Amino acid sequence: MEQNKMREQIEKIDNTSLEKAIKDFSAAQSKDNMVQLMANMHPAILFVPARFPADMDKSLLKDLSAGQPNKIPQGVKMIPAVLKNTMGDKFFPVFTSREQIPADQKYPAMLCIPFVECRNLIDQANGEIKAMVVNPFTNNLVLNPAFMEATKKAEQQRPQAKRVQMTVKEFNTMVRAQIERGVLPRQILENGEAMVDKICEEREEFIYGVYAKSYETGSVACPYTVDDFSVMVLDLSDTMRYIHIKLPEKNLEKGAAKAVYIVWNPQEKKAFYYMAQVIEPGKAQLLQVCGPKEVRNLGPAPAEGEEIRSIMELFEQ
Repeated sequence: MEQNKMREQIEKIDNTSLEKAIKDFSAAQSKDNMVQLMANMHPAILFVPARFPADMDKSLLKDLSAGQPNKIPQGVKMIPAVLKNTMGDKFFPVFTSREQIPADQKYPAMLCIPFVECRNLIDQANGEIKAMVVNPFTNNLVLNPAFMEATKKAEQQRPQAKRVQMTVKEFNTMVRAQIERGVLPRQILENGEAMVDKICEEREEFIYGVYAKSYETGSVACPYTVDDFSVMVLDLSDTMRYIHIKLPEKNLEKGAAKAVYIVWNPQEKKAFYYMAQVIEPGKAQLLQVCGPKEVRNLGPAPAEGEEIRSIMELFEQ
């Protein structure tokens, strides 16, 4: 009876609306889509890969490993799995359904955990986990700390309001984080030469367009103009084209980038993406974004006027 009840509970998990919200947000990072993502994420029960503690009863371990529903004894603590990038950064993987898990990805166990509890597990890791990644082998949606904090605030407001509320300032801050650490580096790293040529040809107009697109379908107007951006392109050698993008001072909050540095090696057809991310007023750190789940912290960001030399030294290493 207990096993049948557990099967029924698993079968009742339906994250169809969440999957639609993820798809809509990935296509257009508007405020409305962000609100819908948060609203559908909050009540979701997610599939979380896990491993068993070494001291678990062997017969129970065998049944669970074979996919047989069973009640985990009280006091037995399952250990959620993590994904690691090449730099050793850890990410908390979750899935909206079993169909999102590739057949070649084998996990000892699969837990069904509410989103809020998943977020609590990340908080309890004390910074060891960089972010949650939803459906890492399909949608690959990385939910950064700014998103998690916004969901907490939305929950505090929920007793007073039926829908998730987000201020314009919070939305603008979140959009910047998504673009500067997600959208822009992904376009640069995936499309390489085509993107570099586009930036060199259209300069400020192109960068402004990347930001403006996130506001096209929402109720919030884009707070930036072309004049808020500055793009400088230098061919420093046969193997190094340097692109310096100065970003708006508007909404330059913690987590946003004050500048982006792109290096293009035309001989190897390879791009490198760096960003000076604000960590507190007057202080920034230099990050290299190598992929959706791979970010290197390179220490303090270079001072104004020292950027070219600092980036050249990194590139030559």
